[in-house]
Order: sequence, then C-alpha cells, then structure tokens
Amino acid sequence: MTTRRPPSQTARGYLLKYFIVKFSLLAMGSGDSLGSAEASKIDEIRGRKYKILVIDDKDKFRKAFCFNLKRKYNAQVEDVNSGEAGMEKLRGGNSYDFVFTDIMMPGMTGIDVYHELKKMGSEIRIVIMSAYSDSDQWKEAQKLKVPLLHKPIPEDQLIGILGA
Repeated sequence: MTTRRPPSQTARGYLLKYFIVKFSLLAMGSGDSLGSAEASKIDEIRGRKYKILVIDDKDKFRKAFCFNLKRKYNAQVEDVNSGEAGMEKLRGGNSYDFVFTDIMMPGMTGIDVYHELKKMGSEIRIVIMSAYSDSDQWKEAQKLKVPLLHKPIPEDQLIGILGA
C-alpha cells in the first residue's frame, strides 16, 4: 500500500519545480522571451568574460544575482557579504571589471566602498544597488555619477550597464 501526499503538498512541489526550472532557463539565456537584438547583446557580453565582485549583505539576493551573472552573462563572479570584506578582496590584488555594491550595509556602506576605491585610484566600474530608492543614501549616491540600480534589478538595465 502506498501513501499519498495531500494534494496541497503535491501542488506546491510542482509549482516549486516549475519556478526553479523557469528561473534556470531565464538565467541561462534560453532566449524564448528575448528579442533578437537583446539576445545578440547578451551574446556579446558573454564573450567579454567579465570578472565581477558583488558586495551585498542580503544572502538570498546576492546568491541569486551571482547565479544570474554567471549563467546568463558568462561572468566570473566573486561575492562577499560586507563592504569590509569587499575592500579586502580589492586591496588583495584581485582585479575586477565591475563592482556591484549595495548601498545600505552594516559597517562600511556601498558609498564608503566607492570612496575607498577612488582613494586607491581604481578604474574599476562601480554600480550601486538598493531596494530603497527613496532613501537619503540613494540621494547621496546620485551625486557620485555612477549607475544606480533599484532591486530587483531590471534585466534591460543590467544589459545596458554590462553592454556599455
């Protein structure tokens, strides 16, 4: 005799599997919903093989964002959960094409990371991210003249930054 799961658990399981597969296909650039110009731009970005450092204290966002950068854009990605850890990597001789940093983190903020990189004379392209575009930190970051992305990050804006 086999036991059956309640229908609600089965449905949740199928939904979870569906969303995981859908996310994976999107991250790998399945192309089913992309226009040919956008798909061409993604292919061009993939060929550049960017090296990217992601600094964000929110584990779920950071891991998902890194997964997307690796799968969809063929980037080499390293990630850390604080501005201090990011600066250690940057001072440690690691070279990156981009640093994507959250604005609001405990300790060293994304704006602090920006200023430290500028003191070092770094030419690394910096992108600042936040889920709070109405914050004082966002207004301060606007003065820095760097790309600002509102989380969750719209794919067209990410393509624009990586494809520039």
